[in-house]
Amino acid sequence: KTSTYQVLVDSDDACVLSSYEPVPKDEANYQSEAALENRLIHILGAQGTAHLPITREVELVANLRRCMEELNDVSFTDSEWDAFFHEFLANGSDGVLEKTEKFQRNWRYPLKRDDGSTKNIKIVDKDNINRNKVQVINQYVPGGGTYENRYDVTILVNGLPLVHIELKKR
Repeated sequence: KTSTYQVLVDSDDACVLSSYEPVPKDEANYQSEAALENRLIHILGAQGTAHLPITREVELVANLRRCMEELNDVSFTDSEWDAFFHEFLANGSDGVLEKTEKFQRNWRYPLKRDDGSTKNIKIVDKDNINRNKVQVINQYVPGGGTYENRYDVTILVNGLPLVHIELKKR
């Protein structure tokens, strides 16, 4: 057996050590990445986070549309959604800084409606944070991606994928 020493008290005048024998690894304590992922999803679910079976981009965008409609109490026409999605949410010329700026500071978009009116569409409710919807998905492969670049767990806020979590075995 290997003994090591653990510091109990350390000061300028003295140091108190204790003998410590490490507990051998027990295979019963082994947790696979899949089990760790399921446990995290269960914990998030217990806190009120909905787990969605989204694995494809088309499902992710459809969920995003539903969340934006619910948050803004609006029903988008297809042309309104396309304008909002492509001009604001998924603007191809936006980099990480621009996307971050949208969520933190420029979180409203003046959408020109098909009837000629304008409606401010928000992507997050900063006044009443309880209106924001938090969801979790797992094993999502970004559009055009491969199995190797899938995300273990992704947390969505109002349908927007904001946090990607890569889990590792213990």
